[in-house]
Amino acid sequence: MAANLPMRAAPNRPGRAAPVPPPAPAGPLAGPRLGLRILVVDDDPLCAGLMARLLAQCGHRVRAAGCVDDCLRAAAAEAFDLLITDVHLPDGSGLDLLERVRAAATAAPLASPVVPPPPGRGVTQGITVTGFGEVERTRASAAAGYAGHLIKPIHFETLEQLIARLFPTAADPA
Repeated sequence: MAANLPMRAAPNRPGRAAPVPPPAPAGPLAGPRLGLRILVVDDDPLCAGLMARLLAQCGHRVRAAGCVDDCLRAAAAEAFDLLITDVHLPDGSGLDLLERVRAAATAAPLASPVVPPPPGRGVTQGITVTGFGEVERTRASAAAGYAGHLIKPIHFETLEQLIARLFPTAADPA
């Protein structure tokens, strides 16, 4: 299954990080059902929503955020296995987010995640997405600690393969 995530200009309207409703039981996507906690950050609601729904259909628990601020609020409330973020966000750079999300997970007890990571899960992994394919952005993404960098339009199958490579031993949620 391949789905292209569109690239389009979006209004600068940050939204609150919102959980994606569970998918309908019919027609789940093929591929591994890893049951990861994933935070998708993109200021384009269409891209964020589509990616979140497709990931949820693969068995992941997904939250979507439209800006840096919403991402950090979500990370303070819940631990995530994977951060998928656009590089360009209305209130900052997605390149800085992985370090900040990881810091939120190890913060002082009062600011620790309300929903801790499942046993056996390690440090939050990260994937950046962007509409620009310059080599500098890929290098900057890797230097910031991201394990992958994808260029829009994204083939969902490529994203699934990257996630499976990052989490080869994750358990099936079923």
